[in-house]
Amino acid sequence: MRYSFADRVAGMEASDIKKIMEVIADPEIISLAAGSPAKSLFPIEELKTASDTVYSDSSFEAFQYANTEGFGPLREWISERHNVANQTNFQKNNIIITNGSQQGIDLIAKLFLNKGDIVLCERPTYVSALSVFKSYECEFLDISTDSEGMLIEDVEGLISKYNNIKLIYIVPTYQNPTGKTWSLERRKKIATIAAENGILIVEDDPYKEISFTDKLIPSITKFDNKGNVIVLGSFSKTLCPGLRIGWVIASEKIIEQLIYSKQTTDVQTSSILQRQVYNYLKTGNFDTHLLTIQKAYKRRSKLACGAVKNYFPENIRFNEPEGGFFLWITFPDYVNTEKLLFMSLKRGVAFIPGHLFYADKSIYNSLRINYSSVTEEELVRGLEILGSLCKEVAIRGKE
Repeated sequence: MRYSFADRVAGMEASDIKKIMEVIADPEIISLAAGSPAKSLFPIEELKTASDTVYSDSSFEAFQYANTEGFGPLREWISERHNVANQTNFQKNNIIITNGSQQGIDLIAKLFLNKGDIVLCERPTYVSALSVFKSYECEFLDISTDSEGMLIEDVEGLISKYNNIKLIYIVPTYQNPTGKTWSLERRKKIATIAAENGILIVEDDPYKEISFTDKLIPSITKFDNKGNVIVLGSFSKTLCPGLRIGWVIASEKIIEQLIYSKQTTDVQTSSILQRQVYNYLKTGNFDTHLLTIQKAYKRRSKLACGAVKNYFPENIRFNEPEGGFFLWITFPDYVNTEKLLFMSLKRGVAFIPGHLFYADKSIYNSLRINYSSVTEEELVRGLEILGSLCKEVAIRGKE
C-alpha cells in the first residue's frame, strides 16, 4: 500500500550513527564508536536498593498517574544543584523531567520551530540534535569554532543578515563530538548577543559532571538575565542511560508551554524511575560515584591520547579533553574517514566518521573516538590497529 505521509516525514530518517551502529554490532568488533558510558561503572546495587524502596512504599503513589512536570523532590534537587554550581536562582517550577535529554530537544523544537526557521549550531555538533531539528523542517547555519567556542563575529554576522534565527544550539562543555569546552568570556558574549536579539540559546549539558579538572565551568544561565537560556541535563552519562531521566531548566513561561507539549507526547516520565533516582540521590552517594567515574574516564582519556601519540601518523591534530567521553582527530584533507571506516572495520575496529557531525555533511577528514565504553585493553589495542591503518593511508596519500 502507498501511504500518504505528512510532508515533514521527509525530514525524519534514521540517525546516520544508528545505521553505523547496526553495521558494527558484531561483538568481535572493538567499537570506539558508541557514545556510551562504561557498563562496569553503573551503580547497580545502589540503584537496586533505591528501586526496592519505591516498591516497598505502601502509598502506591509511584504507580499512579502523576503530574507532567515530574516528581517535585527530584526537581528541587536538580534546581538546587544547578543553583549552587552557577549562582542562579531557579526553583522546581523551572524544571520539567523528560525521557532523556533527547526528548527535551524534541519538545523545544516542537515548541519553537516553524518550517524554514533557522537554528545556529556549532561546526561540528551533536548529530542526533540535528536529526531532531531537521524533523521540524528548519534550516541550519553552522558556526566555526576555535578552542574557546563559537566564533562570535560569525554569530553576529549571521544575526544581522537573517531575521528568522530562532535558536542557538550549543554543547559548550566537553562537547560531543570534539571534547571542546567554551571559555568563560565566550559564554558571556553569547548570552549577551542572544539577549540583545531575542534569540533563545539551547545549552545541551550532559557531560558537565564528567570533569577531569578542578575548574569551575559555569552554565550560560549564570549570565542570562532575560530568560533566554534553556538548559538540558541528564543522568544518562553519570548514572546509566537505561533510566531515561533527563530534564529541562528554563523560565517558568517556557516550562509551562513545555508541559503542554509533553502532555500531548507521553503524559509523563515514569514516576517509578524518577523516585528511584531521587531515592539514590538523597543517600548522598552521588558525589562519591562521580569521583569514581571521573577518575576512570580521566585514565581512559589519557590512555587514548597516549595511544594516538604513539600509533598514529604525526600529521594529525587532536585536543586532549578535560572531560567527557570523546577524542576528535583531524587528518590532512586527502583522508576520507568515511572510506577509512570500512577499511578499519575489516581490521576489527569501529569509529564514527566526522562528516556526520556537520549540518551539511561536507567535511570528511575527521573522526570521533569514544574512550568511555570499552575496557582499557580494548581501547589501546583498538587505537593501535587504527593508528597502523592511518599510517598506511598517510603513506599512500603522499605517493
